[in-house]
Amino acid sequence: MNPPTLDPFPSRSNNDISIGSLAITAIILGIATVAVVFYFKMPKPAAEDPKANDPLAGVFSETLTEKMKDWDFYTAEIGTALQELRDAKEKYENQSKALLETELRLEAEKEDLARIRKDIETMRSQLTGSIHTITSSKASTTSPTTPQKPQ
Repeated sequence: MNPPTLDPFPSRSNNDISIGSLAITAIILGIATVAVVFYFKMPKPAAEDPKANDPLAGVFSETLTEKMKDWDFYTAEIGTALQELRDAKEKYENQSKALLETELRLEAEKEDLARIRKDIETMRSQLTGSIHTITSSKASTTSPTTPQKPQ
């Protein structure tokens, strides 16, 4: 009888390739692949490209259509979608400006209405005071006892 062991695969011999060596081999091959890809994708030396002295000069001098032609996936549908987006953006900006102007006009009208209301309330209080003054002066000129009849 065999003694108990923690090895789940007792029939396996130690002569086989270990998992650790496979992992190390995979890591080395991955690093080598990345190095080769970077080597072939690196930009060419400055001597070959006349625009290499100023890399931003080419970016700003190209028109939008020239940039679009450089795309591998550019189609007429993408151009149409871009134009629609530009039109929608312009329409949105115009509506935002109109809304802001309307908001400013409404605020100015609110302030004007508040000023007019204050003026009306002031006039009302002055008119009420004038009415009280007139009625009190009229009452003091006539006697409260008997009204006089004209003869």
